[in-house]
Amino acid sequence: MAPYCSIHFRKAGQAKGYRRVTINDGIINDVFIPLKPLRQLEIISGEYNDVINEKVHVKNKDNYLHFKLKNMSHITDPMMSLKQIYPNTLALTNETFNYNEGNNAIEIRRKR
Repeated sequence: MAPYCSIHFRKAGQAKGYRRVTINDGIINDVFIPLKPLRQLEIISGEYNDVINEKVHVKNKDNYLHFKLKNMSHITDPMMSLKQIYPNTLALTNETFNYNEGNNAIEIRRKR
């Protein structure tokens, strides 16, 4: 079977596969055939320094990763640093800012 990867991180953790439908003498048979992707999608949340120092749990460094990190405003190019450790990093979100689509507003969290 060909390698398969989910397209959206929101589908991370869902079973991947296809349905095989056969019709014999008017009887319909429907079977789900699971696919095992070469790499999983993982969403990792935490502090930037913890991720760079490998203090967070990552199932496999070769998985496709989306990091949602805090406290990285002082870093010049955080994606480059992440890719040196986690080569298949696909997305990086700065969790210091929380964008609320419903109200089209940005909430800035203050450090206390």
